Amino acid sequence: MKKIVSILAVTIALSAVGINAFAATTNTSKIDDRIAKIQQQQQKIEQAEQNNQTKISNDTSKLPQLNAFRQALMQDRINVLTNQDKNLQIRDESKTLRLSIENAIKAIKESGSALPKDTLAELKADNQQISQIWASISATKGQIQALNEQNKTAVKAKDSTTLDANFQKIYSIQTSRNQQLQQINSILQQMNSLLSESKASSPASSSSTSSSSSPADSSSSEPSVSAP
Repeated sequence: MKKIVSILAVTIALSAVGINAFAATTNTSKIDDRIAKIQQQQQKIEQAEQNNQTKISNDTSKLPQLNAFRQALMQDRINVLTNQDKNLQIRDESKTLRLSIENAIKAIKESGSALPKDTLAELKADNQQISQIWASISATKGQIQALNEQNKTAVKAKDSTTLDANFQKIYSIQTSRNQQLQQINSILQQMNSLLSESKASSPASSSSTSSSSSPADSSSSEPSVSAP
């Protein structure tokens, strides 16, 4: 399986496993492990948010001391950090949504019940849609880094035209990612609603549920995509 290099991508893989963990056993130790990992990853995201806020504050305080060229450059940096912070906030919300999903799965397992086949099919479809969105986000990986490398040369040459053009490209990538991350959260909210509204059936009446196909029946089929 490809290496998962994103905090949120890790959670996607974990959640994909959890959604279909409806075997007859009421053992929830694996779910508890996933919940603990999601909580740890959420703490890291929240720390990254705090770090970004500190950088934005520090950079903003420096603006009056800079010449026109440096002010424009610093403002672009602040804009990039602000966009990053918005995306971190969406990821943080995603963690909360996934924790809700895992806890719902845990409650169902502890009750000894199982979800109906049609509900599992809908959850599987939602997971597949999330994987497709992450594949699209993954396609932009490295693009901002490449533009930042170009900007280093442009700064030395004081090439404002190239800098302006590159920062507009960076903003566009960040905006696209923001929209896609929001789309993922919308799907996660839908999955939460589906779990809360669905009535779990008894193990006897849905014994085939635990063997139904899923996006995470094996480690090789878990989503493993890179994220920004």
